[in-house]
Amino acid sequence: MDSIKILLFLTLTSFIITGCETPSSNENDDENNIEECGGSGEQSVGPCLIAEFEGTYTVNATAGSHDRGTIIIAKNGDIDYDTGLNFLAKDFQGVYDRLDCCMRVTVEMNQRDDNDTNLASDARHRVDIFTNSNSKGGTVVSFEYYPNWPSSDGKVELSIE
Repeated sequence: MDSIKILLFLTLTSFIITGCETPSSNENDDENNIEECGGSGEQSVGPCLIAEFEGTYTVNATAGSHDRGTIIIAKNGDIDYDTGLNFLAKDFQGVYDRLDCCMRVTVEMNQRDDNDTNLASDARHRVDIFTNSNSKGGTVVSFEYYPNWPSSDGKVELSIE
């Protein structure tokens, strides 16, 4: 009888350990895991929509300035906007699908230390990605950047070369 209890205990323990086991992770897993797109209108859809525009874009400032001349959008939705100015997907306040009305995707960041709250108490970085289509699958045609949205002070407009 004791051997049956021991066998049952070992089987149950093995089952619990196996059932609770999680896959191993490494630092690069986040780069490959893009959350599902969901939401619409005023609901954030997440970085998956940004990731659809993955690539390096050569840009020209038509208003304001851009030092590096390229914007890089990563597979996970991170935006490497300019030298020393990156917007990581984990820091997005919201990603808004405005393709149907305005042919753009808006990315708003959580407020950071470099935002000027004298311009607006809720100042935050914002990047708008404009496309040539009012649905997914369009080509990026331009960017707009607001360093202290909702204020338009410092707005930068970039065209794709």
